Amino acid sequence: MARSTLQRKNFYLDEEKIQRAKRILGTKTETETVTRALDLVIFRKEILASLEKVRGKGGVRARAYSWRRPPGGAALGVSTSAVRKASRNKST
Repeated sequence: MARSTLQRKNFYLDEEKIQRAKRILGTKTETETVTRALDLVIFRKEILASLEKVRGKGGVRARAYSWRRPPGGAALGVSTSAVRKASRNKST
């Protein structure tokens, strides 16, 4: 992985989306929220690339559980209770 460098950036972002992401990710600052969200995008790309490499090779079995709720806990460091809470907040 490349060495991390920090740069100051100025963006116009939807405040409601930032606040929702903060609740879902359990972050305290907007910077931490954006950083975690970017990490999740990168992680998703890496997972999809890995799945593409093994596609058609066999030996992978389908699971009966939903992608949202893996056995024993949270996916990608986001608790299912935080996701449910954020979903309820969105619907109100």
